[in-house]
Amino acid sequence: MNANLKDSTAHIPGPKGRFLIGVLPEIRADRIQFLVDAQRNFGDVIRVDFGVGIGIAVFHPDGVKRVMQDNQKNYTKETPAFVSMKPIVGNGLFSSNGDFWLRQRRLMQPTFHHDKINTLCDMIAQQTGTFLDAWENPAKNNQVINISHEMMVLTLGITTQALFDIQLEDVDGNLGEMMLRLMGDTIFRFEFPFYPPVWVPTIRNQQLKTAVKQLDKIVYGIFAERRKYSGPKNNLLDMMMAAQLEESEAIGGEPRMMTDKQLRDEVVTLMLAGHETTTVNMCWTLYLLSQHPEVEARLRREVDEVLGGRAPTLADLPRLEYTRMVRDESMRLYPPAWLTERHTVAEDEICGVHIPAGSRLALTQYVTHRHPDFWENPDTFEPERFSAERSKGRHEFAFFPFPGGGRQCLGKNLALLETQIILAMLIQRYHFEVEPGTKVIREPQLAMRIKDGLFMRLKPA
Repeated sequence: MNANLKDSTAHIPGPKGRFLIGVLPEIRADRIQFLVDAQRNFGDVIRVDFGVGIGIAVFHPDGVKRVMQDNQKNYTKETPAFVSMKPIVGNGLFSSNGDFWLRQRRLMQPTFHHDKINTLCDMIAQQTGTFLDAWENPAKNNQVINISHEMMVLTLGITTQALFDIQLEDVDGNLGEMMLRLMGDTIFRFEFPFYPPVWVPTIRNQQLKTAVKQLDKIVYGIFAERRKYSGPKNNLLDMMMAAQLEESEAIGGEPRMMTDKQLRDEVVTLMLAGHETTTVNMCWTLYLLSQHPEVEARLRREVDEVLGGRAPTLADLPRLEYTRMVRDESMRLYPPAWLTERHTVAEDEICGVHIPAGSRLALTQYVTHRHPDFWENPDTFEPERFSAERSKGRHEFAFFPFPGGGRQCLGKNLALLETQIILAMLIQRYHFEVEPGTKVIREPQLAMRIKDGLFMRLKPA
C-alpha cells in the first residue's frame, strides 16, 4: 500500500477496515450495499480501505459535477478498471486519455450527431419486429425464456446492423458468444486486478489472445470488404472511415484519418458497450414492470394510443412520453453503468474535502441515483418522477446513467433511441411474468447485470 496516500486520506471519513485486508470482505459480500451503507453512515465523500490500496468514493451530485465537468482534466481513466479492458478494446474512446482521446473524440463526434443517429430508427424497429415474431410460439406454448440472453442477441444484432449495415449472422454465427466470453474475461480481470498481465503465458491469457485474434480477423475483414463496396455508404463504419480532422500547422497541416488499428479499437468498443448497456436496461425494465402491473398497464395504454398496433417511427417518440419515463426510472434504480472510476492527477477539493493527487476515485451512479436529498422515496419505482414538471430544477448530475461533462458517452443518443423503441414494441406485443421461484439478484460487474439471467414467461398482450 502507498503509505503516503494512506496518511494523506486519513482525514476522510469512512468504514474502518481490518489489518491488511481493509473492508474487502464487506465489499465482496455485497459491494452495492456496502456503498449504500457507507453513504448513509459517513457522508458524501468517503475513504475506502482495500487493504492493498485506498480509494475515495463520491456520492453527492456536486462532487460528480466537479469530476465530470468543472475539473474534468484532473481526472483521467488511468485506473485498474479501464486498464483491465485494454487487451480487448485497445485505446478507444472508452479507455484513452489526454490529447489522443481528444483527437479521437473530434474524429468520431460527427458520426454520432443526433440527426445521423435518428436515421437508424426504422432499422431498429424492423430488427426488433422480426426478433419478436420469433417469440410467438414460446408465448403460445407458455414457455420460459432467458430474457437476458434474448436481449443480448437482439441488441448485438442492432449494433452490428448500425455499424456495418449487415446482419449479425452474416458476420459470424459465433460473434455473440465470442463477445460474451471477452466480456467475461474483462470482468475477471476487473475482479482480480493482480492476475498476471496478458503477456504472461497462462492458460487464461492464451485463451484471451486467441479470442481477440478471432475478433480482429472478423473486424479487419469487414473493413476490407467495405473498402471494396461501391454502393451507398451510410452506416456508422462508413462514416467513421471517412472521418477526418484538420491538424494544426505545427504537425503538418494535413488532414489525417484514423488508422485501421484506431478504427478497430473504436468499433470493438462500440460493439461491446453498444449492446451490453441496452441489454441490461431492458432486462431490469421488464423485471420492474412485472412487479408493478399498474405501471405496465399505463405504459401499454400509451403505446396502444400512440402506435395503434404499428411499429414506432421517429415522429412517434416524443409522444411516447411515459415510455421514456419508465426507461429513465429503470436506469435510475438499476443504472447499467453503476460505477465509474477516475485517477486524480493533481490535488483537488470535492464537497469541501481535500483530495490528494494520485487518488483512485469512484463515482457511483447507483448510490447517487438513490440519494435521499435529491430523490423522494428513492427506492420506489415511480416513473412519474421523470415528468417535465417534476424534473424541473433537479440537479443535472443527480441522474447520470451516461457519464456527463466533456467525456459524455458518444453512444448516448443511439442507446436512448434504441431503448425507447424496443421497450414500446416489447410491451405492444407481449406481457412478461417472472418465472415463479426465480431469484432476481443484482450482479454489479462492469454493468449491473441480473445474476444467472432473467427467466420469464411471455403472454400475448
